Amino acid sequence: MLELSKISHSSVYTEDWIIQRLGKITASQFGKLIGDKSEVGIFTKTAITYIEGLAGEIVTGKRAQEEIFTNSMDYGNAMEPECIDYFCEKLGMYPLRNVDANDTHRLIINDEHSGCTPDALLSKYQDANKLFDETGTKLKVIPFEGKCPPVHHRFIKLYKCVTPIQLKHTEPIYFWQVITQMSFCGSIIGYFGAYNPLFPNGRLIEFRQAELMDEFKKFNGTLLHAKIELEKTVKLLNNI
Repeated sequence: MLELSKISHSSVYTEDWIIQRLGKITASQFGKLIGDKSEVGIFTKTAITYIEGLAGEIVTGKRAQEEIFTNSMDYGNAMEPECIDYFCEKLGMYPLRNVDANDTHRLIINDEHSGCTPDALLSKYQDANKLFDETGTKLKVIPFEGKCPPVHHRFIKLYKCVTPIQLKHTEPIYFWQVITQMSFCGSIIGYFGAYNPLFPNGRLIEFRQAELMDEFKKFNGTLLHAKIELEKTVKLLNNI
């Protein structure tokens, strides 16, 4: 279950959202950390570069690089509400929404060094009172990540993936993005959806933690050592 204290209500892509993500390992980038031995702290050059960029953000308070928006990203962002509605209808579930009915994002601050922003948090309950656990401090929600590639072959590549492991081999960054969201949201289930309105069907992939224990073990080890490396780099830059 997702602890309410982890949820930030900053709107996605706003300056406040950007500031809160500075120096944090995020779900969309977690795949950069994964390597053959990342779970024991042996990182690739790509992983070290990512960690060093985060350390720089912590020390300077500035982004390591500006957000780059391509035509494909703009298309995906524009199609996202339709994508979420499509898969919610398939699942018989409902997304949590912000003030704007089309805004389903929630920034989840896992801790000082990690966080994620799922495209939506889904629930089988429409009644808000049924979302909470008995303590009233946790939400019963499932993270959803949707991709809406406008290029046909990109969509078809994702559509051919039926299982999480197939997605892992095809687009590992997306696979680890869902794993990260599940972990930070305290959910044993996660969903990945590929959508393009020109095609008759979208592809929904259900992740179940119990079926991916080896992957979660690798995730946990990689995250732990990445945080250690991040803190070590920050101390080096601050001459501590």
